[in-house]
Amino acid sequence: MGFSAHFFYSLNVVPIMSSDVEKRITEWFAAQPGFDAFELAGLTIRRHGKRSFVEILLDRQDGRITLDECGRWNRALSQHLEEADLFAGPYLVEISSPGVDRPLTTPKHYAKAVGRKLRVRYQDPAGALREFTGQLERADENGISLRSDGQAIDLPYAQVQQARQEVTFSKETN
Repeated sequence: MGFSAHFFYSLNVVPIMSSDVEKRITEWFAAQPGFDAFELAGLTIRRHGKRSFVEILLDRQDGRITLDECGRWNRALSQHLEEADLFAGPYLVEISSPGVDRPLTTPKHYAKAVGRKLRVRYQDPAGALREFTGQLERADENGISLRSDGQAIDLPYAQVQQARQEVTFSKETN
């Protein structure tokens, strides 16, 4: 549901641990002029064969990132990574919008989704994993409240394993 911009680069340098690279990328974004209007919603570095993949989910604070913005951040980050010599061998940088079905991971994400339908996987008080789909009625600093077919469930964030907005498409009839 999101969109992305990506470019290939190839370097011949000594690799460093991905957690170090993730930290350096996060710090680089935070230090960029104008980044306060954006949110780093996700960062993953993985390796497949000889190629490294840097996957970033980037959004605007107002939730309206454009493909051009993804491309500009991609080019700027790629230039920074090339100058910083962080990877051995080829790598791919991909910056994408999180899309409407993004995982909700912070109280701020949940607050933006109030009124929307969510699918939540959670651990009940007995320790069993359960799933619930319902409308998000409340999100605060402690947890969330969902309702479906008259049934309500209140969950502290510590019990939530995964939460995503449910996206439905309706067919218009004439």
